Amino acid sequence: MRTVGLSIALIVMLINTSRLSISYSAFITTGFGLGLMGAILWQLTRDVGTIALITYGINAAAVSVILLFGLRHWFKRRDRHSNRDLPIYKAYIQAFDLWAVLLSTPILFFQTYLALIVFSDFSNFNVIVFWNQDITSELFANLFLSSGLITAGLVYRAWQEPVFWTEWGIAWGMELLVSGAIALTNGSAIELAIANLGLGLMTQLLGDWWMRRTGQIRYPLSWDVVPLIYGGMGSLLRLGSFSDFTGLFTLSTSLVGIGIGRRVPEHFIFKLLTYISITGATFSAYELLFYQMISANTGGSWGDGMVILGVLGCAIAYIYQIFARWIMPYLKFSSREINTSAHLHWLASTVLLVGGSLFSPTSTGGTVGVGLAIALTIYALSQGRKSDATAELWVYLGIGMGIVALFYQFAYASPNPWLNQTILIPYSGAIACGFATTFFLIPWTSWGWAPRPWFRSALVLPLLFVSIFAKAIAIPCLLIVAIFYSIRAFYARQIRLTYLTVWLLAWICFRFISLLLFSLFPYLFSYTCTICFSILYFCQVEPILQDFEFRSVRHIIRSLATGSLCAIAFFCSIFDVQIALITWGLSLAFVIAGLIMRVRAFLSIGTITFVLLVLNQAVLLVSRYGFLLWAIGIVAGIGFITIAANFEVRRDRILAIARNILNELEAWA
Repeated sequence: MRTVGLSIALIVMLINTSRLSISYSAFITTGFGLGLMGAILWQLTRDVGTIALITYGINAAAVSVILLFGLRHWFKRRDRHSNRDLPIYKAYIQAFDLWAVLLSTPILFFQTYLALIVFSDFSNFNVIVFWNQDITSELFANLFLSSGLITAGLVYRAWQEPVFWTEWGIAWGMELLVSGAIALTNGSAIELAIANLGLGLMTQLLGDWWMRRTGQIRYPLSWDVVPLIYGGMGSLLRLGSFSDFTGLFTLSTSLVGIGIGRRVPEHFIFKLLTYISITGATFSAYELLFYQMISANTGGSWGDGMVILGVLGCAIAYIYQIFARWIMPYLKFSSREINTSAHLHWLASTVLLVGGSLFSPTSTGGTVGVGLAIALTIYALSQGRKSDATAELWVYLGIGMGIVALFYQFAYASPNPWLNQTILIPYSGAIACGFATTFFLIPWTSWGWAPRPWFRSALVLPLLFVSIFAKAIAIPCLLIVAIFYSIRAFYARQIRLTYLTVWLLAWICFRFISLLLFSLFPYLFSYTCTICFSILYFCQVEPILQDFEFRSVRHIIRSLATGSLCAIAFFCSIFDVQIALITWGLSLAFVIAGLIMRVRAFLSIGTITFVLLVLNQAVLLVSRYGFLLWAIGIVAGIGFITIAANFEVRRDRILAIARNILNELEAWA
């Protein structure tokens, strides 16, 4: 009865549509026709099992899609060759398209659902399952034909008249065909990932070829998105697996992204896609190398691994620079973008190299690290020869990497540890002085570099090595470095460079004090002398303190330094006879220096110290010889009486002399 009812409804709607010639009538008529075909198929297959029934139904629907596209083509030709404009043709053409879409879409969704279940064991998808794995695999294999039929029908429809949904449908169908073929051969998700990457590369290259062939400029949206979807699925399907070739999956996806991104280089989204794809390609190279490292089982440390990864980054940076003339037109990059990419890889390699030093590389890793540091140095210095705003910065970076190379040589790669411990490290500052002197002598301008960074680096190098190896540095090396800075200060007429000389000489003094003196008071006195004399030298030569407005500041600093020295010396002289003798000489020296150099601080503090020493000796004598107290008292009384008498007689003259002396002292430094 169902078949008879649908047949009558179809006949009535055919007559009705021929008279009305409207789209929804043609849509209903086509629906009754498809329903009649489905009812007939039901009558023929209703006694078969569930899987067979689903298979027959979906395959029949796929055949119906091709039939609908064929009828559409036939009506389209009739409409084109007809001399009259018949709306019934257009109505049926629209109805056939709409019913084809309504039939194809659920079938494609259902087959996608089955594909997810089939590959769920491999790709870790969580999908609601209505049948067990075996039944689902059987059903998915049985429906392989329907995927081919729908894809063929969509290709046929696109050949008739391309529209956007046919392109997306064809891409969807191709994915299901590939999935079905892999499922039929008991393939895994990895094989499906490889197939997807192949589809991505193929569709991207075919799109480029077709656009060149037809001379079109603007790509359809699907031609940009579909290859990316294929590539993205290929990368997603490989998640959870790590082997010697999985890095190629990321590389293939990146190549697809680069191929798409370079199509419209002036558009932000496409440019961003290119950047992301290049990053992915770099990551794939690191992934491939990392797998080889962990699978080699040849020992080594984390430092060795970081150095090897740094070698890869350096190699990529050099590739960008050497092959820039070919890379730029392919990626549609400017020279600035190429340089930025190369510089980022250089930076990553530098970070890996420096970070590797924290994990104690082996001697082999150290040797490789030296080579890598030299390569990074050459790269940076070559960039420093370019006439741009960053040229000097690159010279500093290059010199810094040269220092890293020396560090790796000293710390990890040296074939003779004894040479390191006895010569190279203790005298590293002196060796650096040799390099620094060379830097001052080379004609950098004629060689293409700005001289300023080289000269500044030459001043820093000896001090840097002395600071790095401070615990192992030799005293003769400190003396050589001090002489170097003195000579440089003389030729450059930069008095402040001598502060480094004073600091190094003070360091030498501290080293000698630590080696030779073990008693508290000589130790304290020696340290105080070294520090205070250094401060007095600073006050004497500092250009700022020579100005008249800083005269009071200079006097305060001198007074504090001289007072501290004399106070500590006087304190230590109470407990040590040798220091007492030195203190007497020191106080007299300050008095004489104050008179000769016309320095108030020296004269006043030297005099006060001398008086304190005299009083101290007097106290010592009185404490030992009591009768001297009466003698000293008598002499002191006579003296005070004499002074008082003379002062009363010559009051005006003495006051005038005192005022002259005070005025004279005010004019002193």
